[in-house]
Amino acid sequence: MPSSCACAGLKRLEGELNTIRLQKNGQASLQVDPLTLPAEYNQLTIALAQPDWARALQSIVSPELKKQLEAAVIACEPNKVLIRQDLQAGKEIPGTLLAKGEHVRFD
Repeated sequence: MPSSCACAGLKRLEGELNTIRLQKNGQASLQVDPLTLPAEYNQLTIALAQPDWARALQSIVSPELKKQLEAAVIACEPNKVLIRQDLQAGKEIPGTLLAKGEHVRFD
């Protein structure tokens, strides 16, 4: 619709049931070329296991950088793959349970 209407110079098509309009967006859309974008405009998301994170923080001597990294943590979620592996291997982990449930199935 937009390209065919633009070629024909139309901004509106009326049908029996619907009207289709070509309208400009209210806000310009952002387009980014990651290959030419300067590094300072990138944001990194890093996944580390808690013990590795603790080791990384311990190795940082700058208190300012340490605070900055601690504040950068957006979320802390359980590593379900690791938890399942350890539970299946017989390890006891407080706050976890591996149990089979039941469900209803309709065929």
